Amino acid sequence: TGAAQTLTSGRSHFYNLIQYGTGGAYTLQDALAVDHNLTITNGTLDTKSGSNYGITVGGNWDNAGTFTSESGTVTLTGTGAQTLTSGGSHFYNLTQDGTNGTYTLQDALAVDNNLTITNGTLDTKNASNYGITVGGNWSNAGTFTAEQGTVTFDGTGTQTLNAGGSSFYDIVNSGPGSLQLTNDLTTHDFNNHSGAIFDINGHNWTM
Repeated sequence: TGAAQTLTSGRSHFYNLIQYGTGGAYTLQDALAVDHNLTITNGTLDTKSGSNYGITVGGNWDNAGTFTSESGTVTLTGTGAQTLTSGGSHFYNLTQDGTNGTYTLQDALAVDNNLTITNGTLDTKNASNYGITVGGNWSNAGTFTAEQGTVTFDGTGTQTLNAGGSSFYDIVNSGPGSLQLTNDLTTHDFNNHSGAIFDINGHNWTM
């Protein structure tokens, strides 16, 4: 509580991991693997500046404290019905890689670099339609269920969008970088801010 601690897993896996120290901070000293749920109830979990240790979670991600991603990658590997609660903290790289698993958002999601759906489904949650903001590339080889949510691309360089056959509802290209398609895209609406570049790159775009 209220102190700086370190967390060294030594390559051993946790099943459920709960951080519950008000004002406290745990800084990773190596990669972290949680086979079921990771919960930050209070305090800060930090992937360590300069090291950017990866975190793998097989169940729910539930943050009511602070997650400091640095430049680390979080990989979600659940194969059932899981939830993802960011708690207002940003991810740097976020990868979903759980075969047949579904992660349903419980609040808005911000990924400062790349968002990758390798397997499974990412769902913005029916009737809630939580927004997703991505500062790097979007790559989908699974399923993205947009519901009626808005995906915002706000990178400063060139961002690539691989829709992977999934439709988007609303897309906002806020720039100041450029957004480039790597395959066909279907959207309900598209808002390209002044100064932002949208390049269909020879692919089909349907609204």
